[in-house]
Amino acid sequence: MIDILTQSIKKRRDPESGFTLIELLVVIIILGILAAVVVFAVGGVGDKGKSAAANTDLDTVRTAEEAYCAQFGTYATEAELVNAGLLSEQSTKTNVLLNSGGTCGASTGAKSQYLLTVQEPTEDTLTVGVNPQSATADFTGGFTGTPAGVKNNFGMGPTNTNMFETLVRMTPDFSFEPFLAESWQVPGSFGGPANTWRLHLRKGVLFHDGVEMTATDVIYTFNNRIAANTGLGVTATSAAAVAGNSYAVDVTLSYNNQRFLEQLTHHQTGAILRNGTVPRSSATATPTPVGTGPFKFSSYSQGNELVLTPHSAYWGEKPKLKTLTFKFIADVNTRLLALQSGQIDMMFDLPPTSLASVNATAGLKTATSPPGFNEVMWINSHRLDDGGTATIDESALSADTITTAPLKDGNRVRKAIAAAINRTSIINTIYPSGAVPANSFVPAAVLNPYASMIAGPTFSQAEANSQLNAAGWTCVGTCGPTNFRTKGGKTLTVDLLNGYTPTSLRGDSDILVENALEAVGIDVVRTRLTDTQQATYDTEMLDGTADIYMERISQNDANPASPPSSFFDCAGGSGGTSPPVGTGVGTGGTCPNSALSSFGYARWFADNATPFAATLAQARAATTPDEARKKTAEAMRFAVDDYVVGVHLGSLNSLFGMKSDVQGFLLHGSLRQVRWGSVYRLS
Repeated sequence: MIDILTQSIKKRRDPESGFTLIELLVVIIILGILAAVVVFAVGGVGDKGKSAAANTDLDTVRTAEEAYCAQFGTYATEAELVNAGLLSEQSTKTNVLLNSGGTCGASTGAKSQYLLTVQEPTEDTLTVGVNPQSATADFTGGFTGTPAGVKNNFGMGPTNTNMFETLVRMTPDFSFEPFLAESWQVPGSFGGPANTWRLHLRKGVLFHDGVEMTATDVIYTFNNRIAANTGLGVTATSAAAVAGNSYAVDVTLSYNNQRFLEQLTHHQTGAILRNGTVPRSSATATPTPVGTGPFKFSSYSQGNELVLTPHSAYWGEKPKLKTLTFKFIADVNTRLLALQSGQIDMMFDLPPTSLASVNATAGLKTATSPPGFNEVMWINSHRLDDGGTATIDESALSADTITTAPLKDGNRVRKAIAAAINRTSIINTIYPSGAVPANSFVPAAVLNPYASMIAGPTFSQAEANSQLNAAGWTCVGTCGPTNFRTKGGKTLTVDLLNGYTPTSLRGDSDILVENALEAVGIDVVRTRLTDTQQATYDTEMLDGTADIYMERISQNDANPASPPSSFFDCAGGSGGTSPPVGTGVGTGGTCPNSALSSFGYARWFADNATPFAATLAQARAATTPDEARKKTAEAMRFAVDDYVVGVHLGSLNSLFGMKSDVQGFLLHGSLRQVRWGSVYRLS
């Protein structure tokens, strides 16, 4: 192709004249485009094969560097070459070292300022420092045959160890793609029962014990969760084999839930189990997880570490590491010291304030994911008067007095709280290079192009004072930190609980919130829990004993309606998976005392005074992801702008610290979707 191009150029020119700079740049750019479709050679084919593969990679990177130079005037790292579309992936065999900012010799006449060398992966070990709660994590009693209270999603989350895999996988842009299920048929397309999906499984997938995954395993997984009424079992009513086909499963849902495929991407509730197994059978038993993922269980020491080794018969790209170890270190600062001292190779939850110092440390580097976490303040709109022990009377924050639109006095205090907080200042102070403004606890990337439908609060102390005065909360003189507002002889006092792990990553954000509210005359009783007090926070949330709860939440699956359904829809259920059954919504302002009440959030924060729940139901029934995003944004507009269910401080990036030789770590907006198979170390 290049020969044809150059000869064509020569024909149009005098035979003795040279090429112009523009013509040369065109050739270089075309070379770069061709390089973008090149897949780097793989090793493991003998010494001569490795040498040839390395030389091929060197040539490919050189071509991409010259194309980048022609377009941007500098040379680039391999990651920048990939982002520019000039490489399909980073090479595991080369290393680019930029000098003097990567000065581009072609454009300046100076010596080229990059060094390209061959470096083979060591195929060695990686030790990752994580929160110890990640070892046993979230829901309990998630599978039948497991005693109540036993954490049985071992290895699935919050830290996804890649021992288990899902039928459908969430992509970095929060969409979804086939994974263990290679295709599917939607309800009504194959003559099955109403609300029944047919999943076609990938053939040749082996579990860690060497047994092939079939419909039996998928049915077992669904039936266990149906019996336990958790995860996907909240939506599904049955899972059955397709006659004469060991690789097809019919899953019947309890209602028209078009978000089913997106929910299958959840790292935890969507994980497929080997028939007859559970990750952990008792509180003290050694875990026996059997999944299909690229890494398999090797050993476990409770509170210390989990060790994994490669799944040699993995159906996909084979993992590059020989050993992957998760070291459980509760305190994030202790975790940072372990990284700096070389005890671990990588750490989760790098404090934003440590970003610059780690980058400045020889032998260390950082990585920042796209936004996927949100820092939020939930406002308890249903807490009743407790007799004056710690809270204001019920009409101040409560929605129980709200019967018609526009919303009445109960909404004024919540609007005042939102207006009093300078969210931009908090982000810039607490999360330098680690957060962006957010108006919704659903990341903007999940809702786009409809995220802009949600306005969010504007910082204005004048507006906060106006709302509070209109609600009857006044002061004698100027309201402020030493002169709090009162009404009917009672002081306007709110309990603020800062507690969902890891609290340490928030710095003093709770103090900044306290100062902001006291500046407009709201007394704040502030409690900050430690990273290890998760159980205390869960109890406080269940009991609804605080007025404001500060925590981080994440987008764990590809369903845009999942977070609002989980937290604020009485009928929506955990994970947005249960049907809108009309369980008392709008009749008393609170969710009924049912199984859902154990989740806590919807009882205290549910928005029952606007079309929130009805709009979410439309999002669940939307036939296209685009319509689901739009309807979710509409529902969030009701919750955030009208009802003021909480204040969303910012959308957070996940921050990682690691040794400089750690390569191939693919950043994902959802921390729970981390992938370890591509990670390797350079010698």
